[in-house]
Amino acid sequence: MSEQRPMARGRTFLAGKIISNYGQSTIDCTVRRISDTGAVIEVESVLGIPLHFHLMIPGEGDPQPCKRSWQSEKQIGLVFETAADVKAEAAQAGPEEAKGADQIMRGQMLALRAALDVVDVGVCCSTPT
Repeated sequence: MSEQRPMARGRTFLAGKIISNYGQSTIDCTVRRISDTGAVIEVESVLGIPLHFHLMIPGEGDPQPCKRSWQSEKQIGLVFETAADVKAEAAQAGPEEAKGADQIMRGQMLALRAALDVVDVGVCCSTPT
């Protein structure tokens, strides 16, 4: 006999938003499958999506903290995190992985680069001669 997969927690093909950089960056996504422990989302491009972020599904309550477990060309597998998971991972991280001003600036620059990759108009800076 074959084992049946557990039923999905909610509907499929829900509109969602990936929230990162402390709420400063959002990326639209489609939630393909969702369960109590994770989800599969589809995005236009996986570039610029961090390892840890929040997934917001309108009508489903507060944004859920997530960690990317796998990715393909346009899909990302997520694992929902609990507060205990986040604290345990932060305790394991060494001092070199701590969030500093450089890390925050790097995140801002990655968000800017991702936004400029999507915009159809180019940005150019030149100095007068």
